[in-house]
Amino acid sequence: MNLYLIRHATAEPKADMDAQRNLVSEGKEEAKIVGKGFKKLGIKPDVIFSSPLNRALQTAKIIAQTLKFENEVVIIPELENGHSSSELLEVIKKYDSQSSLFLVGHMPSLAEFLSDFIGASRPQAFPFDKGGVAAIRSEQLRLGIWELRFMLRQSQLRRY
Repeated sequence: MNLYLIRHATAEPKADMDAQRNLVSEGKEEAKIVGKGFKKLGIKPDVIFSSPLNRALQTAKIIAQTLKFENEVVIIPELENGHSSSELLEVIKKYDSQSSLFLVGHMPSLAEFLSDFIGASRPQAFPFDKGGVAAIRSEQLRLGIWELRFMLRQSQLRRY
């Protein structure tokens, strides 16, 4: 299975509630760039998951639209900050027949997930800029054994 961990794109700095922060125009462009990058790399999702927070869901939907992904984005609370990698893995296990999952979430959780999945001890070593992507792969769905395939910053995706 391939997992693509994607940080939400640039959002408003403030809103009445943090969960309601929306993407700004720059963020919408960043999300399109992620989708275009995946398209150029020939990467297609079987499922796109998103945190329920507006900025992540908007990012996921723009990526889906750019890739002409026809299924609905699946909202899961396990992609919000504060959830463990074990909790996220339990959701992923329900989709074990799929080969490619996109997971749109937030920092610092994405770095923590990546660190736990690949068996690294320092999540701080994995900075995700807004609209950044990390790809990991494993045949077995358990923590600590996934292989890091690549990390792409927004500036690298823009080259595609």
